[in-house]
Amino acid sequence: MRILVLSGGARGDTQPYAALARGFQKAGHATRFAVMQEFVHLLDGSGVEALVSDLDARKMLDSEEAKQMFGAGANPLRFLRNFSKILEPVLERGVADLVRYCADSDALVLASMSIITGTRGIERLGIPFCAALPFPVTSSAHQASVMGPDLPRWVPLRGRYNRLTHWALDTLMYQLLGKHHHRRLLQLPPPRRAGPLPAPILYGYSPSVAPPPPDWPKHVEVTGYWFLDSPADYRPPPELAAFLAAGPAPVYVGFGSMNDRDPKGATELVCEALSRAGCRGVLVTGWGGLSADDLPGHVLALEAVPHDWLFPRMAAVVHHCGAGTTSAALRAGVPGIGVPHFADQFFWARHLHALGVGPRAVPRKQLTADCLARAIKTATSDAGMRERAAALGERIRGENGVERAVELALRHFQR
Repeated sequence: MRILVLSGGARGDTQPYAALARGFQKAGHATRFAVMQEFVHLLDGSGVEALVSDLDARKMLDSEEAKQMFGAGANPLRFLRNFSKILEPVLERGVADLVRYCADSDALVLASMSIITGTRGIERLGIPFCAALPFPVTSSAHQASVMGPDLPRWVPLRGRYNRLTHWALDTLMYQLLGKHHHRRLLQLPPPRRAGPLPAPILYGYSPSVAPPPPDWPKHVEVTGYWFLDSPADYRPPPELAAFLAAGPAPVYVGFGSMNDRDPKGATELVCEALSRAGCRGVLVTGWGGLSADDLPGHVLALEAVPHDWLFPRMAAVVHHCGAGTTSAALRAGVPGIGVPHFADQFFWARHLHALGVGPRAVPRKQLTADCLARAIKTATSDAGMRERAAALGERIRGENGVERAVELALRHFQR
């Protein structure tokens, strides 16, 4: 069977799908993976064929629209307005590539694009497909949309509110992006509203972190995380190895692909918080959220380090709560401190705190050296929190989300 796996976005949005593509290839199926040039190396040695796009995710996330999007916080309308401007070229290329590559494919694995463009054009191609997503989008009375504020369980009509948040997000995404792509790229009259996602829907996170609500349909599956491990022979940079050996376990701080209008100011805030908490720190600068200039001696900065190698060696992990970084921190079994910037990051931040594996999150717009220092002190000194994080990490390491997702998708494709 010839399987096409789509992806898109920053590394955290791409790496889980690279793991899935490898899983299909390992299962004996000729697999192709649509990927940006910067992330082709994720396929090294796998036999998966790379279908390389010339889109540049880093350049897009450095735009003025992206900076406004990062500053949207928990405001879903502001986020989606700027998100639509950034995502439009990605969707145009993605839909065009999808139509072109489908001619040689027997089955499709769709990333988050399937939420936005809908499924009518894909159904028209007559090729079996499934959606594979890193966060939940299926409507439920038991939990709000990942973009909607959560309400306490005692609030009257909470179930109706939760379903309304799912409807509102679907409608907003479709109005901003989906209608355009039905009309312009798929040459189809747009439906009046967003349609349901296809069966099956595979969610790439652990049921121990976010259990599936009881009112989800049977074709929706939470498979476990889709991890892609670093090479077994990975060796850290000498300066990192020396820093780790020179003292107690440090605290990781990194915000991935999140950009910042003032990376120097953000870095000074983080360094001050680490100093107040009495901790050493490893800063991973990522795509512009932090700076590597003028750091104190108790802080080391690097541009990138594999999370699966680094996080188990940390005392705690301060991160933006993107789905990929959250999964790596949980797997490592260390407490996590959420600093969500926008979108589903608030959803994962709430879960870290609710599970007792991290203190209450501090949204980026409210971040100060004082509140971050308090959170770091809690995460590094609370024995119960560390025990819960270690136990959850052990459960997650016992799952095989890639194997489960591949099994379920193939079962659907081969009907």
